[in-house]
Amino acid sequence: MASDMEHYCPDCAADRTFKKSASTMVHLGEKTKWYCTECDYQLIKINGIDSTATA
Repeated sequence: MASDMEHYCPDCAADRTFKKSASTMVHLGEKTKWYCTECDYQLIKINGIDSTATA
């Protein structure tokens, strides 16, 4: 997996570059932590589903 990704940052209200800060395997799949390089907003992705997703 790449260590950079483009993603919408809700704090910046724009698409930003996120850097991977950690990765581990959990029972649901791969868990990765990412942070925005502009404002340090953090999000978590588990098996491709991120914490900013809405229902």
